[in-house]
Amino acid sequence: MLKRIDLIASLVIGEAAALLMLAISQNLALPRGPTSLLPWLPFTFPLFTLAVMAAGAVLGRRLAVAYQFSKFLLVGGLNFLIDLGVLNLLIAATAISAGFYADVFKAAAFLVAVSSSFLWNKFWTFRSLSTEHAGLQFVEFFVVSAVGLAINVSTFALMNDALGPKFGIPAVAWASVSAGGAAAVGLLWNFLGYKLVVFRK
Repeated sequence: MLKRIDLIASLVIGEAAALLMLAISQNLALPRGPTSLLPWLPFTFPLFTLAVMAAGAVLGRRLAVAYQFSKFLLVGGLNFLIDLGVLNLLIAATAISAGFYADVFKAAAFLVAVSSSFLWNKFWTFRSLSTEHAGLQFVEFFVVSAVGLAINVSTFALMNDALGPKFGIPAVAWASVSAGGAAAVGLLWNFLGYKLVVFRK
């Protein structure tokens, strides 16, 4: 059963994600086709995130963790866009898209996203509403996230710096592709770490 709070949260996440995608697209040289669809994102993307939440509710009837995992995916998607948004903001502000400073930008962007992730995951995904052990949870969250940061930044550096741009993609856009690869690699680690260590019942 889809709860009211989950319905509202999924729509809020969808709208925030749509606005972040619009902002990020300003720094990327996207082909004309995808750019013509961007103005529709604030209207359509919240419906997509609501559909993900509804699918999680249906699957959750058979496998309870599916409902929780659908929330985790939505939160992860939003925090990925926060990560990408901060990264692209720093790239746009400095015109640096590769090398040591780009790796520092990626680490800073990841840390901003982790702060958002802690709040969303604590209070919504894993419903750990008590603030009694919030300090310990934050320390555990930070440790799990620090390992996630190492995985994330290492994957980013490998893809962005060692492999470099592929398939004719410009370096500025390749940094975002690399950030996407980094997020995908860390996804499973973070879910298991948060569920089994940080927000365990």
